[in-house]
Amino acid sequence: MGASGAGKSTLMNILAHRNQGNLTVTGTVLLNGEEGGTDIGHVSAYVQQEDLFVGTLTVKEHLIFHALLRLRRSYTTAQRVERVENVIQELGLAKCSDTLIGIPGKTKSLSGGEKKRLSFASEILTNPPLLFVDEPTSGLDSFHAENVVSALRGMSVTGRTILCTIHQPASEVYAMFDRLLLLAEGRTVYLGKRKEAVAHFENLGYKCPENYNPADFFVHTLAIIPTKQKECRQRVKTLADAFRSRQNASELQQSANEQSTEPPKIREELRAEKGFKATLLTQFTALFRRAWITNIREPNLLRVKFVQTLFTAILVGLVYLQVGRKTEQVQNINGALFFFVTQMSLTNMFSVIQALPLEMPVFLRERGNKMYRISLYFLCKTLSEVPFNIGLPLFFVIPAYWMIGLKETASSFFFCYLILVFVGDISQSAGYIVSAMSSTVPVALALGPAFVMPFLLFGGLFIKSSEIPVYFDWIRYINWFYYGFEGLVINEWRDTDVACSINTVGCLPNGTVVIESLGFKEEHFRLDLVLLGVLIVAARLIAYIVLRIRVLLSKT
Repeated sequence: MGASGAGKSTLMNILAHRNQGNLTVTGTVLLNGEEGGTDIGHVSAYVQQEDLFVGTLTVKEHLIFHALLRLRRSYTTAQRVERVENVIQELGLAKCSDTLIGIPGKTKSLSGGEKKRLSFASEILTNPPLLFVDEPTSGLDSFHAENVVSALRGMSVTGRTILCTIHQPASEVYAMFDRLLLLAEGRTVYLGKRKEAVAHFENLGYKCPENYNPADFFVHTLAIIPTKQKECRQRVKTLADAFRSRQNASELQQSANEQSTEPPKIREELRAEKGFKATLLTQFTALFRRAWITNIREPNLLRVKFVQTLFTAILVGLVYLQVGRKTEQVQNINGALFFFVTQMSLTNMFSVIQALPLEMPVFLRERGNKMYRISLYFLCKTLSEVPFNIGLPLFFVIPAYWMIGLKETASSFFFCYLILVFVGDISQSAGYIVSAMSSTVPVALALGPAFVMPFLLFGGLFIKSSEIPVYFDWIRYINWFYYGFEGLVINEWRDTDVACSINTVGCLPNGTVVIESLGFKEEHFRLDLVLLGVLIVAARLIAYIVLRIRVLLSKT
């Protein structure tokens, strides 16, 4: 316990070896006299202050996902499910086990108390002997706070050691704790039995009033008041020095050892099983299932995507309705084809540009728990979106293609659709690159247009490839707009005649001339398809590398 800024969460993070950021940490964390180090995670779990979940899962689905990836490989599927059921019952989550967790700002299902208990459930699935809990009552009313701490006390009775930071608990909540560590300005002011804390302060001249919550008394006594900083810091120094002079290192060790007459074999636990507990196949199966559920349950994903695509297809079809194939309409058809590329690019890019900033906190926390590989996470996200990447262009091209009156052959329709699938996939990969680079959603939304604009500008419609300034010519070689538009133009105009009116000026006699007028070459059609395929692989690889660098730079 301690006032805000006392160092509670910092100490907890150092003990648990989590979220240390740029802190320089010295000293050693001992578990029953044995050094824990970075391996402390193998015998402990950490319930952090903020509850982070994938909101499209139900409570039971979330716990099964954790059971698959965090329980040791010796567990059978039936044993994992049984463990989940036992934890659900232990933490009183049976009534909401099939309820969606909910997405903040979009859907709300679980209450604050239920989410906090679900956080505990996620961590105690592995039955760790040591549990770190940071501010479990934050944001909860007194009733739910008491329920949460009561659940913690129930877990401690079963043999777990629970270290918990808490800020100004109610007297009923305060009375549930066994031992108390009071911090102020990063220093220890008291460490010992909770019942003896009031007497310790009274001996130092700070008496807690009768019928007064001791927790409030301690926080008020140790708080640094802005208008009385010098006086408050002197009081804290006096209290910390008094405790230090009374308690030497051997007494502290003896105090810690009082808690267990038969300490667990920590070193054997630390050596038991390091690295990822689940096999590659289990990781892949669990991640793919979660990614697929997220795609089909996300409130606006399917509805908005497909309604928007159909609306846009009908709109462009009405604008260019049966446009014709005269010289005067060539520019209209080319404009419609470029719009196809633009529509697929922007729709797919901006559908994922917010994904990683929103998922990153959950992802980093799960990575901190060593649940799965970064590569499998990204691969499963990619594969789960394949049906949508195939279906969305088809949903667009079927009405738009025939309403406009484009080339009426099955092969032309197929290649138009195939090019749009490629363009959409590359655009989505570009969206993931921007998403992985962005720390927040506003940053991603700001970077997105700036990232795509050069590709759109040099896509072949606004300026001929032969007239692009030499210092921008390199963009053409990595530009999916250019390859997609060139492929669609060649697919539409090759082996095609163009009608000319008697008074038409600058008549274009056939499709080959139309292709060449844009600076394209008819023999580049197959090359465009190949290069689009290469860009898909390259863009996905770059997105993965950016994500990996982002994760490695994040200290969790």
